[in-house]
Amino acid sequence: MFKSARLCLGVIVLCSLFGIRAHSQTATDWPNRPIKIVVPFAPTGTTDVAARIVAQKLQEDLGQSVVVENRVGASGMVGTDFVARAAPDGYTLVMGSSSTFGSVKVLFSKLTYDPVTDFVPVSMVATSQAFLVVNPSLPVNSVKELVDYLKKNPGKINYSSAGIGTFHHMSGALFGSMLGVQMTHVPYSGGGPGFNAVMAGQVEFMIVTWAEVGGYINSDKIKVLATVGKEKSPLKPDLPSITDVLPNYEVPLWVGLLAPAKTPPAVVEKINLAVKKVMANESVKKRLVDLGFNPVGNTSAEFASAIKSGLAQWPAIVRASGAKVE
Repeated sequence: MFKSARLCLGVIVLCSLFGIRAHSQTATDWPNRPIKIVVPFAPTGTTDVAARIVAQKLQEDLGQSVVVENRVGASGMVGTDFVARAAPDGYTLVMGSSSTFGSVKVLFSKLTYDPVTDFVPVSMVATSQAFLVVNPSLPVNSVKELVDYLKKNPGKINYSSAGIGTFHHMSGALFGSMLGVQMTHVPYSGGGPGFNAVMAGQVEFMIVTWAEVGGYINSDKIKVLATVGKEKSPLKPDLPSITDVLPNYEVPLWVGLLAPAKTPPAVVEKINLAVKKVMANESVKKRLVDLGFNPVGNTSAEFASAIKSGLAQWPAIVRASGAKVE
């Protein structure tokens, strides 16, 4: 009996040592197999575009395959929850956003993941510029004309989004709420499909990013009325700002990489350094800037602080917007 007990104890000790060694190798050898970046929205949207630019350069730098996988559903919650439950080994990451790690936390009381406790922030990739666009058939050519039109047609105008609680939804809801006008929100599976709906005339307007609208900025398929935010866009400096009509109008918009909670700090640090190297690359920065992004590439701690600050700001934005889960 004592021999059996000693044998079991020896097995336990060996397993423990092997576990520690395996854990150490995971940290020191990362990456030694393909990496997956989950995008919780449809292709061609802001989050997807940023993820693919970063993934391409990461693959070059790391010498490992970096695959972008679109897991769409429930305003980005399906893909985000998938990563929250993934192995914390640094090989499954999520390209999060200010909606999946901000506004949805306020809107959905039964969120299946916690933006703070279920993830380790790696690095914010970029913030982004946005624009108010309308279908060409709408008889307006300025924000003021759009406001007048909305007031004359209460409840008859639709605006699209990438899903409930996303930047597009919150931007449109806040716009209508601050003006005191009634509009109908039509959610899609991503920013790209939502924008396509505006061009097709299925909805009248949307607030979109340059990554979504840039290729059509001078097209007759869309009318771009204004930039969103207090700063003019260097990509379209002739456009007025929406804040000319609504001075206090502002909705956060960022994208960044996060790993599942309990990912070893050494692995998080290696991913962070790899991402910051990508973000410092002049070619990558130019590609992002040309698509309306403002490249960031900060530390894990800085990114975590930004997420927590944003979560503190979102309740007031959601209340002001009047947005509700439909």
